[in-house]
Amino acid sequence: KFGFCMGIDRSKHISIPYTNHKSAIKEYSVIDQFIIKHYKTGAIAGPYRVNPLPVSVHPSPLQVAVSSSGKTRAVIDMSYPRGSSINDAISDDWSKMPGFTGTFKFPTHELLCSQIMRMKDPLMFITDLSAYYMQLGSDTNDLPYMCFAWRGALYLHRRLPFGCRASCLHAQRVTDAVTYIYKTETQNFIAGYVDDYASLVESIISAAAEKALYILFEKLGLGTTPEKSMSPAKWQIFLGLLYDLIHRTLELPEEKLRRAIELIQKWLTMEHCSKNQLESLIGFLNHVSVVVPAGRPFCAFMLDMLRAGEFPVAVTTEVKQDLAVWAEFLDDDFSRKVDMQSLVPTAPDSELCIAARRSTAITCFKGQRTGYCVQQKLSQAEMYMVALWRFTCEHSSDIEGKILVISVPTKVVQNMVNRTTGVSVKLRPLVRDMWLKQAKHRCHVKAL
Repeated sequence: KFGFCMGIDRSKHISIPYTNHKSAIKEYSVIDQFIIKHYKTGAIAGPYRVNPLPVSVHPSPLQVAVSSSGKTRAVIDMSYPRGSSINDAISDDWSKMPGFTGTFKFPTHELLCSQIMRMKDPLMFITDLSAYYMQLGSDTNDLPYMCFAWRGALYLHRRLPFGCRASCLHAQRVTDAVTYIYKTETQNFIAGYVDDYASLVESIISAAAEKALYILFEKLGLGTTPEKSMSPAKWQIFLGLLYDLIHRTLELPEEKLRRAIELIQKWLTMEHCSKNQLESLIGFLNHVSVVVPAGRPFCAFMLDMLRAGEFPVAVTTEVKQDLAVWAEFLDDDFSRKVDMQSLVPTAPDSELCIAARRSTAITCFKGQRTGYCVQQKLSQAEMYMVALWRFTCEHSSDIEGKILVISVPTKVVQNMVNRTTGVSVKLRPLVRDMWLKQAKHRCHVKAL
């Protein structure tokens, strides 16, 4: 009723930029259209030649962002200037957000696949909300911070700004409430990711289920985008991945596959990169790794480069080698498609036991013990990786298509196996070879 509180810590210093970004000045027509469109709906108030509020205001600069599809969008950059922006005054710990209790979790592809595998004849329909953030109000007490300047005038943003750290949280909270109401009223499955909804229903009731969702949106006063919404079908694209409900597979759409290949080819020729470029690459490959799980370990050295510090940074040979592996996976029809059943949590096929010291290790698999010894002294975590590599080499036929679980003694070893973090330089060639062998044999190893 009164809008969402953004949780801005007013005790922190917030700088006031005096100009908008160059992209906004260059693409001024995009900003003009943005203001006109949302002024008519009451989402934006103004223009004001003087401050209409009884307190000082903190306007953020405008910029124009371009999506991968080429579509332009006006954004209020609340992360500028870095270190003293409005977003810096908002905690990234959601538990500290006023009025927020409990946990916060986005739905995953694994969740949808798990539901699909339990259904007999499922259909999926997609619903997209129109200008979602602009349908949700912000707290009037935050208006001094929810504003921008354009053409010498001040404008107040009365909805959730696209560019504010807290906007996504509040939008998802509303989405979670909508999905809860729909599930309670219809007993049908639905998952919502901010403004995108995917509903799974048996084909015999699909028409009634779709109608019930639109009636709910109308009751709640939430507008949809008909051209982006899709009727019940066996093939749907949701959150950038193609769901094939006939063959029960998840795969990359052709457009995203082409973009991934072009991006990797571009990086293979790059000598240096910025932090934003590296973060964008890692985020994109992490998304693609849902259907190319074998590629996930080959982001490890990119993450190490991201943590290195100063930017721009040189694109290392190791990173280019990993990107070449990604290119091979994407060139393989079988590798860029994953069976939904493999994304559903299941019991492991076998358990592998490893006991390691600084230069020796013993593995126990299916009652068979094997000892390993190295000439140099390694850390316990490194010796675990050596033993796992030797095991992978010697038991390739036994691990084909299997899920293996290893009990490990420390968090360091667990992160090294599961998240591929903390691998020392001297072990990287060995670990890369192990990842390739596991990918070749479609074996998944998890440390607990």
